[in-house]
Amino acid sequence: MDSSGAGRPRQRLARIIAGVLLLPVVTLALVLVTAVAALHNLDRPWLKQRIVSRVEAATGLQLDYQAIQVSVLSGLRLEGLVVRTPSPFQTVAPELLRVGTLEAQWSPRSLLSGTTQVERVAVRDVAFTLVADDAGPSSFTGLTGPEAPEPPPAEAPLGASQQAAALLASAPPVGKVEVSGVALSYIRVRNGEVLERWALRGLAAAVEAKHQDGGWKVFANIGQAGTPLSLELSREGAALPSALAQLELTLSAEAGASAARARVDLDVARQTFDPQFTVRALLHGTASAKFDGEKRHIAIELDRTQLTDSAEVQAQLVLPDAAEVPPVVTRALADVDLGRLLHQVPADWRPFSIERGKVHLDAQEVTLSAMPQLGAQGKLELDVDVTEFQLVQDALRVALDGGRVSLLATPDPQKGLAAQLSFALQGLDVRGPTTLRVPKAHGELKGHQLRPDLSSPIKVAGDAALSGMVDAVDVRDSGLRATAQRLGFHLHAPLAGEPPFALKADVPVEGLQVVTADGREVLNGPVHVKLNVSDAFPLLDEPQLSRARARLELDVGSVHASLDATKGTHEVAYTLAVQTPDLAAARPFIPESVAARIPGSTWP
Repeated sequence: MDSSGAGRPRQRLARIIAGVLLLPVVTLALVLVTAVAALHNLDRPWLKQRIVSRVEAATGLQLDYQAIQVSVLSGLRLEGLVVRTPSPFQTVAPELLRVGTLEAQWSPRSLLSGTTQVERVAVRDVAFTLVADDAGPSSFTGLTGPEAPEPPPAEAPLGASQQAAALLASAPPVGKVEVSGVALSYIRVRNGEVLERWALRGLAAAVEAKHQDGGWKVFANIGQAGTPLSLELSREGAALPSALAQLELTLSAEAGASAARARVDLDVARQTFDPQFTVRALLHGTASAKFDGEKRHIAIELDRTQLTDSAEVQAQLVLPDAAEVPPVVTRALADVDLGRLLHQVPADWRPFSIERGKVHLDAQEVTLSAMPQLGAQGKLELDVDVTEFQLVQDALRVALDGGRVSLLATPDPQKGLAAQLSFALQGLDVRGPTTLRVPKAHGELKGHQLRPDLSSPIKVAGDAALSGMVDAVDVRDSGLRATAQRLGFHLHAPLAGEPPFALKADVPVEGLQVVTADGREVLNGPVHVKLNVSDAFPLLDEPQLSRARARLELDVGSVHASLDATKGTHEVAYTLAVQTPDLAAARPFIPESVAARIPGSTWP
């Protein structure tokens, strides 16, 4: 009896301890059962309404979904997700975003492995519509409130060259993402009226993370080699004809912690935007990038890339992490076939026409700052060569049999830039109110120690000289005709960068003939013009207030004339002097009745 009475307290104590220990287990089990029950009833009206209301209160977005299924151990499936367009554009496009199906798959192993947690995500039948008003507001305007000031970061943020390494230092949270059936729409409105609708349909992509070579890499594909993705681009508008274009796109990309590479091919299968537009190949090229975290920059290399079938570009570019440091073009080459390019453009889109034309660009060590700069071994070379150029605009018609322009800029040995621009023209013919014909001309512009200033085009420091020769020129205007043979020009301007400025010009003409509308020859002989401008203070905003001094000398045959002029802010003072052995040069301008009354005059 004594032993059984002593055992009862111990039994009661054991039951109490078991109850205390069992209570958390039961509570946890009830929580898990409640959570599982809630996850299986997310599409029930009583729970769905609470979720939708809380999302709208937190984000301002009105959304809805048809069904959602969640399995704790396998994944989730969401169907019929709709995000409504914020006012005032709901009448134009009720839906901002629609997702037909979203699936996410995981497993207990992936959740507990500590690496990739979600094995696969698939999104199908996605439609996104953006509405924008010409006055400025768009579908996003109501969603973005005033930005709150962010506290300064505790640590310096990673640069762009380091972000890839940081992102791929461990396994990405999602192993594979597949997106298909994507349609993007853009609607332009004005005062609530739809002006035009653009849509791009058929987008699809696959992105996958893989562990290779001791690290993680991300691979992305749109279409496949030999089987490009078919896209449809359409346009509709109240005042525009409907148009459709079928495109073929292939894109492959891979990115690792230290490098990335991408290849893109884009072609036009057919289009109805303009039947005269005959281009099929739009873009074919490859680009690669190397992330250098130590030097804090990204080196980008664009392999030989074709733009349409008339241009090729290749370049090497360095992008620093620091926003205040400008990028540098290490090397860039571009070749454009202007003739082929213009022949593929509809006639009414062409500003001019040419039979053949070439453009070649070669740039080395160019810093792309606000004012581009050349490095120690830098160079900028541009060559443009055209034949059978024609421009017609209203009553003006310009024709050129052939022309060439070449530019070469290099660092000046002392400071600034050294530049040389040369040009050559053949068969220039200008028809209009004034007719101009130039069979042949050439010239060059040389600059030394040039130091441009972005604040004003006249604040260029250095030294510039222009020289050239026009073999012949024929000008006709209102019945007056002037023809010149062997017209040379020499201009020199020491550029101080700030006023006062100076300019010297020398224009010798071996032979100049001027004939009036009634057939009188008023000039026939050699002409020499010299101009010397000094103390020039130009005002671009108010040129009439500019100040300068100038001396003009003119030699016409045996006549020598000079003009000294000084322009102040509001006044002009000048002195004109003429030296001539006789009045033969002035005879064509003197009426017969007046010439007869001049005593002792002997006219040739």
